[in-house]
Amino acid sequence: MKKTAFLLFLLASQFLFGEELYPYRRTPFFGKTTWGLCDARGKVVTPPVYAGITLPSGGVAVGLREDGTQVLLKDGKECGPFPFDAVGEPSENCIFRKQTFSEGLTAVKREGKWGFADTSLKIVIPCAYDLADDFSCGLARVRKNGQWGYIDRNGRLVHDFRYEKAFDFQNGCAQAVLRGKWGAVDTAGKEVLPFKYEGVGRFSHGMFHVSTGGRVRFFVDRRGERAFPGEFSFARDFSRGVAAVSGKNGKAGVIDVKGNTVIPFAFDGLSDFSGRFYAYRKDSRDGARFGFIDRTGKRLTPPVFTMADPIAEDIFLVARKYKKYRGSFSTVFTPVDYVFLRIAPDGRLTFFEN
Repeated sequence: MKKTAFLLFLLASQFLFGEELYPYRRTPFFGKTTWGLCDARGKVVTPPVYAGITLPSGGVAVGLREDGTQVLLKDGKECGPFPFDAVGEPSENCIFRKQTFSEGLTAVKREGKWGFADTSLKIVIPCAYDLADDFSCGLARVRKNGQWGYIDRNGRLVHDFRYEKAFDFQNGCAQAVLRGKWGAVDTAGKEVLPFKYEGVGRFSHGMFHVSTGGRVRFFVDRRGERAFPGEFSFARDFSRGVAAVSGKNGKAGVIDVKGNTVIPFAFDGLSDFSGRFYAYRKDSRDGARFGFIDRTGKRLTPPVFTMADPIAEDIFLVARKYKKYRGSFSTVFTPVDYVFLRIAPDGRLTFFEN
């Protein structure tokens, strides 16, 4: 009883005393990807020893061990077991794992079903769903019998269970898939973008990027009308008034919300906008290399890194060296010598060895 009370005290106090921490990954050529935590200065707080880790809220996270057990982490240190079967679903497609808490609630699993607990780990929405995800804009996506719907903080069903796929809300809208076609819905339970597309990006700056077939993408407003002329082979969501896109020739550049070119299409790939900078990619026979540019396109570094993962605003996990592995059919270059890189507002680079 005392141990449980102590754990709950730690969890509640994290909102007052917790330091901002960020997940990062290590991916060796031989072996599994592992996760740890670092602070905003790029200093390792938790070594990468976990199979999965949640995005901390005020210093509290949940770490997934190789054996499937989960532990509470307070300021990067283990402080006890997690009192549920699971929290969230690890995402292999993004650097940041699922948040520990979102809008004061977290999805938890008990006896095979998912529900939601508050910051004191008290169940506030019963564990009655096959899957559940974060709250955003006051709604959370949940699944029953293979179909997704959305509920509010009281557990009231806002969008019925009818979608094959559903995504988190952003700026009041969320993408979903209905009868094999993509569209978007709002927080009031209404359809805002018709379900007629082959793909839909997140709603940002009043626009979605959509595709109607093949690799052609363009931007539309909430009514489904084209926001500006122009078609692209790849597009990222708008952030701070700009978006990285690739032209039909495969080269990447940056446009503004009116479709004007901000950074010329001269790169093999561009990351999402991270604070004030982009990581750019240059392909070669020896594999991809990464460097950095500012928001005007000025090159801050040559493409010398074998990896560049965004960790926090203006902080990246990079690899400056690589090893060569020759196989029967190909040569593989895998990153080694991981180091944190922080880019100052004036473009100066600082490396953090850990």
